[in-house]
Amino acid sequence: MEVISEYLKTSRLYKTINFSLVVIGFLLFRPIATIMDVLSIIFLFLIFGVLIYGGLYSLNYIFDQRDKIIKKQISNVFCIAVANILLGLLLIFIFYKQIVALIVLLCIINILYTILIRPYSLILAMILIATTGPIKVLIGTTLANGVIVNIAPLLISHYLSSVAFHALKNYYKNILSFVDMIKIVGMIIVLLIILTLISILIFKVYYSIIFVLFTVLNTSLTLKNNKYRSLSKYIMHIRTR
Repeated sequence: MEVISEYLKTSRLYKTINFSLVVIGFLLFRPIATIMDVLSIIFLFLIFGVLIYGGLYSLNYIFDQRDKIIKKQISNVFCIAVANILLGLLLIFIFYKQIVALIVLLCIINILYTILIRPYSLILAMILIATTGPIKVLIGTTLANGVIVNIAPLLISHYLSSVAFHALKNYYKNILSFVDMIKIVGMIIVLLIILTLISILIFKVYYSIIFVLFTVLNTSLTLKNNKYRSLSKYIMHIRTR
C-alpha cells in the first residue's frame, strides 16, 4: 500500500485536466458528440490521461526528487510507472490505432525532456515541452476525423503561447530573469496576433470562437497555480526599481 500511495503522489493525477486539450481538439471537428463518442473519450482519458501520463509524471518526479526518495521506493515506483506506460500504449494500439504515432511521440518528448534536456538546458526544455499541448489538440482532431488533419495555424499559435507561458512559469520560479521573460513573451505575443488573424481567416467563425476559448483555457491551466504569487512578485519588482 505504501508503494501505491507513493506512486499516486508522484503521478500527479490532478494534472489530468490537461486532457481537456484533447477534448477541445475533438470538438473542433465534431461539435455534436454521440454517446459512443463520449464513451470513447472517457476510455481514452483512462488510458492516456491516467495510465500513460500518470506514469510519465511519475518518472518526471523520480528524476527530479531522486535524492529525496528512499531508493527502494524509487525502484518500486519506477516499475509501476513503466508498467502503466507500456499497458497504456498496448491499449492505445488495440483500440485507437489512428493516434498511436502521436501518443508514442508524446511519450518520447516527455522522456527526452525529463532525462536529457531539462537537466542541461532550460531554453531547449521550454521549446521541447511546449510541443505537447498542440500534439494533444492534434490527437483530438485525429480522433474525430480518423486521420491527421491540417490545422497548422492553430497548432503554431498554441505552441507559441505555450512557450510564452512556460517562460512566465520559469520566471515565477526565479529560474528566468524578468528582462528575458519580457523579451520572450513580447516577441511571442506579436507572432500570436498575426497567427490568430490567419486562423480567423482560414477557419469558420465557429472554429475561431473555439480557438479563443482554447487560448483562454491554455492560459488558465498554466497560470492558475501562480496568479497570486505572480501578482505579488510583479508588485515587488516595481517597488525595487
